[in-house]
Amino acid sequence: MHPLVAEYIRFFQGPGRKHFVRWLGRASRYQPLIRKTLREAGLPQDTLFLAMIESGFSPVALSPAKASGLWQFMEPTGKRFGLRVDFWIDERRDPVKATVAAAGYLKALYAEFGDWRLAWAGYNAGEGKIRRAIREEGSTSFWDMVNGRVLKPETKHYVPKLMAAALITKNLAAFGFSPEEFDPHPPLAFDEAEVPEATDLEVIARAAGVSVNDIKELNPELRRWCTPPSSGSDEVFKIKLPAGTRQRFVETYATVAPKDRLTYRVHKIARGETLSHLSLRYGTPTEAIVRLNRIKDPRRLRLGDTLVIPVPKPSGEAPRQARGPNPQPPPSPAHRSGSTSRAPRGARGGALVHTVVSGETLSTLARRYGVEVEELARGNGLSARRATLRVGQKLRVEPKRR
Repeated sequence: MHPLVAEYIRFFQGPGRKHFVRWLGRASRYQPLIRKTLREAGLPQDTLFLAMIESGFSPVALSPAKASGLWQFMEPTGKRFGLRVDFWIDERRDPVKATVAAAGYLKALYAEFGDWRLAWAGYNAGEGKIRRAIREEGSTSFWDMVNGRVLKPETKHYVPKLMAAALITKNLAAFGFSPEEFDPHPPLAFDEAEVPEATDLEVIARAAGVSVNDIKELNPELRRWCTPPSSGSDEVFKIKLPAGTRQRFVETYATVAPKDRLTYRVHKIARGETLSHLSLRYGTPTEAIVRLNRIKDPRRLRLGDTLVIPVPKPSGEAPRQARGPNPQPPPSPAHRSGSTSRAPRGARGGALVHTVVSGETLSTLARRYGVEVEELARGNGLSARRATLRVGQKLRVEPKRR
């Protein structure tokens, strides 16, 4: 046994035991899916442990370098192997698609280097670094590279760490672990159903008879409050549902009117308005407006045109279509952080009291409540340009009437 493998066995038995036990608990949720994919791709089953040391089997893991998901793909590499990453969706966080992509990447690495240790090292360092190590070290042995100068310490330790994790997991009792130490998660199981583009997740949850958190947990790749708008080739989206709920979902969803499947506002373009204006007003990125309305030239909006603006809604608010050409938006989730209450008696009708939380500014609050920064500042005796808000500070806000 290589000394580095032995070192990581001791680490997982000692200082790293708490994390390792947590990983073991999560492993049972994703093992069946991963093992099946590896088998179909012709990869060794020990490759499973790459996901263990990459993310601890967490599909929402995010590294400081912005690698994401069960297999910790960087965005360019993920896209290279067919994973979609944009404003609406991040398929690096989809356990099924990311596992298929990881298998494809590892298969390509093995095809080039002919050795699984080098393939695993290449997954960590990139194939370019392994090519350089082979060239400069004059060897195709990973263990020779461990003693060389090309690979970074992280990569030199990466394969031994994987091997140690595999050895322990296959021989828990021999390495001093007992089943009582960890809580096995139930295997990932779900139904699937097709839904139209831009369908509100709360609508889906209600139709399936589950919570919106149940839907989000099974679909961690979804970054927003609805399924993605069409990109031209995907008019429908396959949503994962808790196992056993598909039939109820299909029957109930069929009764939901199309206009109630998305929370949106209808906006009629006025003179001088741009997508940037609409983005600020509704708290919705320009990309979302462009994509949902299939705008070919975002720089040219025509006076009188009507756009559908997707907007987030507070949890529990029923989807609805706004009345009138220019309704005010509800608060965006990105800004729904401070608390609000009705203003004390004597204040003008419709006023609210907002309690400031960390990170909020006059600008973010003005966008949230659909008021001008100057108006908000003036109503609270503040300077619009120089005001610094304190956590816990109370502000009186008069949202514009719809």
